[in-house]
Amino acid sequence: MLFEDLRDRPHDTVGEVLRFIGVDETVPLSGVGAAHDPRPAVRSARLYAALNGRVGRRLPAQARRLVERVNHTDRQGYAPLDPAHRAELAAEFAPDVRELEDWLGRDLSVWSR
Repeated sequence: MLFEDLRDRPHDTVGEVLRFIGVDETVPLSGVGAAHDPRPAVRSARLYAALNGRVGRRLPAQARRLVERVNHTDRQGYAPLDPAHRAELAAEFAPDVRELEDWLGRDLSVWSR
């Protein structure tokens, strides 16, 4: 699963995850379809609320802790990445991204920008 999948197809992606971990995917997920909201924090909060609801209670404790940790990470305190450093990292990880593209059968060129 890629973040972009969750962002662009929240219902389908959450359904795939629920099937993978053996949780009933027919449980209503209120708020998960909020991908149209331009505010990532709102989307994240709505997904978190859904996962803490009836579905969340069925997740293993370790998965709940991961959701909690991701949702409460302070993303406001980071300075923008220097363009030269971004280019250096993109070049360094390009072989890995290509290998992952081959393995997944998906285009991940957006990761190299």
